[in-house]
Amino acid sequence: MKVSIIVPTYNGEKTLKKCIASLTAQTYSDVEIIIVNDGSTDNTAIVATTLADTSESVQVIDCENNGVSVARNIGIEASTGDILMFVDSDDYVDPNYCQQAVDNMTKYGTDICIMGYLREEGSIIEKHVLSRKDGLMSKSEVMISTSDLDMGNFVWGKAFRAKLFKNIRFIKGKNYEDIQIFYQLVELATKISYCSVATYHYVQHANSIATTLSKQNIHDSFEAAAAQYEYFLKSYPQAAEAAQSYLMLASIRYCLYMSHDELYTDAQRYLKELPIPTGLRKKHRWPMALFKYLSFIWGIVRWGVQHLQPIK
Repeated sequence: MKVSIIVPTYNGEKTLKKCIASLTAQTYSDVEIIIVNDGSTDNTAIVATTLADTSESVQVIDCENNGVSVARNIGIEASTGDILMFVDSDDYVDPNYCQQAVDNMTKYGTDICIMGYLREEGSIIEKHVLSRKDGLMSKSEVMISTSDLDMGNFVWGKAFRAKLFKNIRFIKGKNYEDIQIFYQLVELATKISYCSVATYHYVQHANSIATTLSKQNIHDSFEAAAAQYEYFLKSYPQAAEAAQSYLMLASIRYCLYMSHDELYTDAQRYLKELPIPTGLRKKHRWPMALFKYLSFIWGIVRWGVQHLQPIK
């Protein structure tokens, strides 16, 4: 089986070489690596071209800057593999990354293989694996585990049969695009398996999309969380319950920073109707409690937050 690895990159000149070096060093030989240069303004194009010149398995596609969703979609269109894998250009993988996924999918006859990963932030390395053995996972178990950081709903660190993407694409112009697509792929899969090895290195940066507080991130994260929650509510009630914590966090951010639009009304409804999740830190619990029980002073708090921590 041929594996297509899609690597979207924007201004990734500092990390792309390490990422691609880890992919060209795979023990599994039938691999194509597709770098999609998303309109970078630094030397990413030069670095990518040089990498392609030194390895027959690497190809580069240059496109206008339209965001990671479009870049991934371009990679999907160009791929010729039976299995698709996604690797971010500031991350890297171990040499047995593809082999482990292919072996696992072959053994269990699955359409999706979910793997463990290592989260790296400076010198701190955290291993994330589910507390279960390798083997088949039910759709319900997978949907519930999307709220577990040891698995998550990101597409990196997972392998997918290419056929699942026949009618599925990432949403253009959206951050948190993984949330919007992963549960759809799970629903389409016939069988799903788990591989407990942690061979994907997720490198956390302070200025990454996921950690940047901006109006687009707040909008997109809430929109994605709400869509996923409503989907779970219909068919996977346990997954919906597990997803409440993230939804409530996304809701409180939306009500703190965004304008009174239709999504604000939805966020307001979730905060009023859903229970405050246990185990949240105080800095997250108190604004939820304030909104739920002392709404008459909410406007003052909202005004203060927006002026003390303005965002774009």
